Amino acid sequence: MIYEPDPQFQLSCLHRFVLIKGVTNLDEALAGLDPWREKISTVGLAVGDDKRRAYAERLAHSGASRICPIGRMQNPPVFWHHDGRPALADLVTWTDWEF
Repeated sequence: MIYEPDPQFQLSCLHRFVLIKGVTNLDEALAGLDPWREKISTVGLAVGDDKRRAYAERLAHSGASRICPIGRMQNPPVFWHHDGRPALADLVTWTDWEF
């Protein structure tokens, strides 16, 4: 992990490097993430109960497909939608039988 005060994100080694960004508010964080909105998979959120819903909604509208508490980022539920897609549904071939 590396701390960087600049809120703008850059590509990292194999996209698996943690950069801690210093921001003063959610608007600044979202502005730094905007160029990557198509690639945001998981956002760890650590805010009070009074802000959690509003922050999660804004993060979802900014491209995040999973929002969870910081300590659960690496432990998604079994039925998690990886990158917004159903984990197992793409492995199934469906047959529609109509008559």
